[in-house]
Order: sequence, then structure tokens, then C-alpha cells
Amino acid sequence: MKAQMFGSWASRQKWAGVQNFGPSRSSGFGWDPTTKKFTAPEEVWKDYFKLAIPKFDGHYDHWSMLMENFLRSKEYWGLVENRIPATAGEADLTEGQRKTVKDQKLKDLKTKNYLFQAIDRSILETIMNKDT
Repeated sequence: MKAQMFGSWASRQKWAGVQNFGPSRSSGFGWDPTTKKFTAPEEVWKDYFKLAIPKFDGHYDHWSMLMENFLRSKEYWGLVENRIPATAGEADLTEGQRKTVKDQKLKDLKTKNYLFQAIDRSILETIMNKDT
């Protein structure tokens, strides 16, 4: 009976009383009937698959695991573990080393930005006022 009732995609749509399943046209997604796959520009896919920043909800152990995984997926966890290596002076560095340090500083700023977004302001103020 199921095969008769839902024999084709068109009959499923008719049975459900809708003309279009899936993402709406305003979302940026489309449908390619030849390949039978969703299509979208690259920026739409990037927005669709964006990782949500884990919000701190008072359960530190759980949040820290989520945050570590998030930062590892962004390839920023190395900065958390190792920090940016101290340099004696920029004048002594080669161009490649300067670029590496600059890239690490940018990643450090992005990591801090993620942390600031993850922690509520009142909790962040409490953390900032602690001596240890």
C-alpha cells in the first residue's frame, strides 16, 4: 500500500498538499533536476555549514570540551596550548618569520573573539576580576 500511495515524488507532494519540499528559493539554494542535487553559490554553503560558537552555560567541563573541539576545527587550538612564541625583535626576523608571527597574532585575536562571544558579559567580568 505504501508503494501505491507514495509511488513517486509528485504523488508525495500532492498527498502532502505542497508544491515544493526543501529549502526555499529565498535561501539561495536551488534544485538541479538533472543531477537531483541542491545547488547554491559558495557563500551560501559557507553560511549553511557555519559552526555555532558554544555558549558557556555554567557547566565548564562540558563547555570546555565543546570549545576545544570548535577551536580545533578552526585550527586555532595550537595557540591555546602553545601560545605565540616570544620574539626578541621584529628586525631580526626573516620575511617568512614575520608573516608567521603576524598570522599567529591574527589567529590569537580570532580565538579571543570566539571566547568573548561564548561567555556572557557578567561572567566575563567576574573572570577578569579574579586574581588567579
